Amino acid sequence: MRRILYIAIFSLIFLLIGLFLQFYLIEALPIALLGGCLGWAVAEFRRETNKA
Repeated sequence: MRRILYIAIFSLIFLLIGLFLQFYLIEALPIALLGGCLGWAVAEFRRETNKA
């Protein structure tokens, strides 16, 4: 559940940044995808570091 939350939050943040920089929605969506990938990476990193 936390992983989905990280992905959604990072995607939304990157989408809002893209729209704030006045990109069109079609240009901001790949930026949001990168944010989702970053959110997934952060969630995986936190999951792996909590195992130790």
